[in-house]
Amino acid sequence: MEIVKIRMQMQALLPAAERQGTMDVVRGLGLRGMYQGTTATLSRDIPFSLIFFPLYANLKRAFADKTTGDNSIVSLLGAGGLAGAMGSWAATPADVIKTRLQLVGGKEKYGDIGNCFRTVLKEEGPTALFKGSVPRMCVVAPLFGIALLSFEMQKEYMIKSGMLG
Repeated sequence: MEIVKIRMQMQALLPAAERQGTMDVVRGLGLRGMYQGTTATLSRDIPFSLIFFPLYANLKRAFADKTTGDNSIVSLLGAGGLAGAMGSWAATPADVIKTRLQLVGGKEKYGDIGNCFRTVLKEEGPTALFKGSVPRMCVVAPLFGIALLSFEMQKEYMIKSGMLG
C-alpha cells in the first residue's frame, strides 16, 4: 500500500486528464508492482523500530515519577512522542530513498537502493537525505505518543481488571 499511497500523492502534480483513481493505480502496478520497494521500505522500518522501542522504554523509565515509579499521561505522551520523533528523524534517509524508488520512473532512474543513495548524495548532497524530516517528525511524534499512551492505559486497565495476569 506504500507505493499506492505515494503514487496517489503524486497525482496532484499531473494534469487533470492524466490523473488516475486508486484502483487504476493498483491495476497499473499489478500484483508484483504492488510489492516494488519492499526492501527499501524494510530498510526504513527496521532501523526505526530498533531505535524507537528501546528509546521509548528508556524515556518512559526516565520520565516516571521518582518516588512511585509511575508514569503520568504527560510522561507517556512525551516518551512516545520523543521516541517517535527521534526514530523517524534517524530513518528519514531510508524514507527518502524508498520514496524516490517508488515514484513513477524511480526504478528506471535510480536502479537499486545503493545507486539511489549514491545518486542523491552526488547530485543533491547529504542534506537531501533529510528532506521532509521535520514534517515527518511532526506527524510521527503525536501519532506514536497517542498510540503508546492508549496501549499503556489499556494494558493497565486489563491488569487491574484481571484480564491479564
